[in-house]
Amino acid sequence: TGQTGMANYGSFEYGEYFANWLGYNKDPSGWPFLISLAFQLFGTDETLAFYLNNLFFAGGILIVFFIVRLLAGGTFAGLIAALVFAIIPHNLIWSNTAAAETSAAFFAGLAVLCTLVYLRTRAARHLFLLAVVLPFACYMRAESLLITLWAFTAVSFNLFSKGSDPEPPFRRPFGTRSFWVAGLIAFAFIIPHFWHFFAMSDQSWGASGVKFSTFFFPNNLTVNGFYFLNDKEFPVLFTLLALVGLAAWKGRPGGGGEKIGPGGVSLILLWFLLFWGIFLFFYAGSYKYGADVRFALVCFMPLAVLAGLGGDALREWVAGGEDARPFAALFILLLFFCWLKFVPLVRLVGQEAWGARHDHKYSHEFIRKIPNRAIVVTHVPTMFLLWGQNAIQAYAGINNPDLIRDLMNRYNGHVYFHKSYWCNTVNDANRSVCDGIGQQYNL
Repeated sequence: TGQTGMANYGSFEYGEYFANWLGYNKDPSGWPFLISLAFQLFGTDETLAFYLNNLFFAGGILIVFFIVRLLAGGTFAGLIAALVFAIIPHNLIWSNTAAAETSAAFFAGLAVLCTLVYLRTRAARHLFLLAVVLPFACYMRAESLLITLWAFTAVSFNLFSKGSDPEPPFRRPFGTRSFWVAGLIAFAFIIPHFWHFFAMSDQSWGASGVKFSTFFFPNNLTVNGFYFLNDKEFPVLFTLLALVGLAAWKGRPGGGGEKIGPGGVSLILLWFLLFWGIFLFFYAGSYKYGADVRFALVCFMPLAVLAGLGGDALREWVAGGEDARPFAALFILLLFFCWLKFVPLVRLVGQEAWGARHDHKYSHEFIRKIPNRAIVVTHVPTMFLLWGQNAIQAYAGINNPDLIRDLMNRYNGHVYFHKSYWCNTVNDANRSVCDGIGQQYNL
């Protein structure tokens, strides 16, 4: 329909879809928009969201390679970084879901790449590309807005210099007319995002109390810090490589021959700290809070970039001026060997959502047994609407009894109540709706 909303009541009349009740969603609309493009091109199928995430994951691997290629010059560092990013266990797990984090990581990385390309060339066409990519990257998740802070900081640095010349042309882009024109374009594109945050400012985001506080910092720091060090969910070798890359960087010629100083690696570290650190103050920011380990995905790309730089530093240290191919081959084999222990984790279907999975599976089987001219009263109308089945939000059974009577007449009694996963949670509001429907209607 061209609107950002969750359909709480939808129907199909003679093949045409009507979104009768739309609820404005608290999450930014970038990822739903991308899914809607896939639906418009190929038809409505929930599997397309999974294919789309795999596509962004593959694109992220390429982005990591080109970022490191731009910073370090040679291809070895880029290949190591791309390999690290490609085999991070939770990257592989979550890129095969419909979660928004994979697209958030991809577009943040694309904004970083565009920023680095512009800083190297100072070309107006690359500045314009950055001005349109950067706002779009902000629309993927709430914390994606931090990428604008990173880009602003990066533009303040003099990353690229040719030879011994410390003052390349346009060292300060803030003084150029093209920069401010591009800035106005970017600002115009990002206005709806600020408007969205204003509209959602009173949302609890699931928190019964405060959402952000230093109170959550100690626990989240312990959990989210040890995640990268305990070698249980994340290969500690990748973390060590990143630390080597951070410590060993002395500045070197980049992909265009320019000399890149320590500011380059400092910016990559800032990228990591922004997208890792923001969750340390969030009430649900712990990687052990339900399935919130997915929040880690947005900081994997800068860590992989640092790991690639670390691998390149080790190659230079071990091989020196000699043929480095034997070391490169052994090093890649070592990475794969250390990764093998995580394959069972990647294959594992965990326990977090087993109830919702079975609900999804048997609901899909159930609607094959009911007439097309039927409607389902459910907590999750979107699930049924994606399958082409009429559906309405469960609270209508309590708040809109006249509408339910009308639906009973319209569909010749074929109104079905989906006693779902949400009827069995500890949430009193959901359970009271289910209990109320059981008391008010003859099931």
